[in-house]
Amino acid sequence: PTHMSPNVDSNLHTRVIYCFDRRQSKRAIIETETKVKLKKDDSPLCTLISKTFARGDGGFGGKDVPASTPVELSGKPDLTHEIPTSEDQALIFRLSGNSNPLHSDKKKKKMAGYPKPILHGLCSYGIACRSLVETLCEKDSKKLKRFDVRFSSPVFPGETIITEMWKQDGLVHFQSKVKERDKVVLKNGVCEIS
Repeated sequence: PTHMSPNVDSNLHTRVIYCFDRRQSKRAIIETETKVKLKKDDSPLCTLISKTFARGDGGFGGKDVPASTPVELSGKPDLTHEIPTSEDQALIFRLSGNSNPLHSDKKKKKMAGYPKPILHGLCSYGIACRSLVETLCEKDSKKLKRFDVRFSSPVFPGETIITEMWKQDGLVHFQSKVKERDKVVLKNGVCEIS
């Protein structure tokens, strides 16, 4: 389907690339691709690849997700950048259009096993991206050619996200953790700068 974005003068076209079956856990991973083009001349702006973890949707007999080999991060990071979140950040971030009750409803968060509502994954992703743009791109997001990461743990509103960066082989490998719990929340990050 093609979507019109209300905030950006662009067209979005999203398609499902593949559904992976995590058989034993009864989970599935759904991989989608979204191509973003400028509405005025249909020129490409970016391509987004995402994977959604779907609980209870596996067991359909499909192929399992291919194993990936994460880059080993050793030694002290070359760079670090820290951004605090606010206690009301999840409520403010709902303006992005994601109204999942896990981010605001105290009853739903208990059903999911969290001590309080969690921050949107896209918000954590954006904060890590901002750290790399501010630290490595001279605050020019056009220099960011690639930004991949795996979500590994939730962030709670009010926590501080520290992004640690290692420069290796022309790429920047990174992870983000929350300062208050020393917990890695984004891992296997890789970034390419033009």
